[in-house]
Amino acid sequence: RVLEVDNIILCAGQISKRDLEQAAIDSGSDLAEKVFTIGGAYEASELDAKRAIDMGTRLALKIDDDSVVPGEHKFQADVGAEEKLFNAMKKFM
Repeated sequence: RVLEVDNIILCAGQISKRDLEQAAIDSGSDLAEKVFTIGGAYEASELDAKRAIDMGTRLALKIDDDSVVPGEHKFQADVGAEEKLFNAMKKFM
């Protein structure tokens, strides 16, 4: 089944995986302007679910903004208190 869509947002996995985004770029079609990779697929690290939700929310709020460029976006908040605490505790594990 083929769906006609305005944008494609990839947020899958716990490993950085940008194959579909790269395939869209390599194809030379206008599809490359519509593929956004977020969350663990964009950059895998600890606390991915929280980061993915944050990135998805920020992208949704700005997706129609012309300054949002797939592959060059970074919709990510500063490191929060939970992640700072987690990183500090990892030193003792």
